[in-house]
Amino acid sequence: MKSGLHPLSPARTPRSDTPAAVTLISVHGDPTAPIGTDGAGGQNVYVRELGRALRALGHPVRVYTRQRNSSGALDVVDLDGVTVMRLPCGPAGYIPRTQLFPYLPEFIVQASSWAREHPCDPGVIHSNYWLSGWVGMALARHWQTPHVHTPHSLGAVKDEAMAAEGADSAVRLNVEEEIATQADALIATSPADLIARNRHYSVVGQPEVIPCGYNPAIFHPGDREAARARWGIPRENPVIAYVGRFDPGKGLNTLMEAFEQLQSHPKLQLILAGGFVPGGTDEAEYTRWRSWVSAQPWHNRVHWLGRMDSEDVADVYRAASIVVVPSRYESFGMVALEAMACGTPVVASDVGGLRQTVIHRETGLLFPVGDSEALRHACEHLLSDNALWERVSTFAARNALRCYPWARVAAQMSELYARCLAQRA
Repeated sequence: MKSGLHPLSPARTPRSDTPAAVTLISVHGDPTAPIGTDGAGGQNVYVRELGRALRALGHPVRVYTRQRNSSGALDVVDLDGVTVMRLPCGPAGYIPRTQLFPYLPEFIVQASSWAREHPCDPGVIHSNYWLSGWVGMALARHWQTPHVHTPHSLGAVKDEAMAAEGADSAVRLNVEEEIATQADALIATSPADLIARNRHYSVVGQPEVIPCGYNPAIFHPGDREAARARWGIPRENPVIAYVGRFDPGKGLNTLMEAFEQLQSHPKLQLILAGGFVPGGTDEAEYTRWRSWVSAQPWHNRVHWLGRMDSEDVADVYRAASIVVVPSRYESFGMVALEAMACGTPVVASDVGGLRQTVIHRETGLLFPVGDSEALRHACEHLLSDNALWERVSTFAARNALRCYPWARVAAQMSELYARCLAQRA
């Protein structure tokens, strides 16, 4: 692998009043990919929006990601001033992230070759997910620059949540341990994420707690009646919404069991927003649930909206009375945050970062992970108590705007980058 790398000269520390260059690495999470398909979820949004917010602060930002539909040539895309380099890596087409590790040396060579042909100060490398972290360690060594890492999920914690259904490989656990001991800085997106990391990994130094964010220009309270009219839902009908990938870890079985128990509400509607990649792992999950729902007597109350862009997703949040996040594991919970920013109460699993993102009885309700009866009770509580619903709706939107805009998150990240560069200098 080393023979294919082309080291740059050591990165110069910029003047303190000059925003540092940032190299974001997101191997499987292309920030330009449509959200809601296999492998395209919260990480894609994180990289896209953080990159934009950093650029707005004056940071030159580059993103290295894998090109899914590879033509064999590097594809460069401008994303509101952020340069996204989609590198050909491995066979063309979608590759599940569980099968990407063998192609990472090729990704490193491609990134190194591009940097050699287009010299610039890489600044700070900020990798996302363990696959990108492995790439980030290699490039940081050869470019002699700081490496910041956001894991997005932890293999050891996911193994606990999924048990034998989705255990990660020993390779992932070993790489995550290596990143924890070598990175200049580690990002925990919530206090729960920080506790989990310290419990499972040999962390050198204290990880920084910097949350995910949201875009207030897109996600904000709006006309609930108009949003419902888009999908022909009467304004008086209560609506539960799920937004996300069709993945076993997202807890769709818990949601479906709860919705089945809620049939005493004859006008209750269910919105399912999210698509799939043909041939991907989410296609089988999507097909399974669509087939199951079609056999239920209440199937005509379910709206399958498919893949959507951010503006349409915001209308889904506004159309909903409640947004349910029934995940078995979440390090933060971006769907919950976006929904609350739109003034919609959230009912979420009491797990991982959702415990901090959703403030119980203030911005939403929490229920024990996997407990469909508790989920049903929480939904009924919000649907039957108008005063509680209004109070939660109002505070959820205010709390999101006060704490989580991407501009605020990017400012915290910018300070961290500056400290890492100063320590290297």
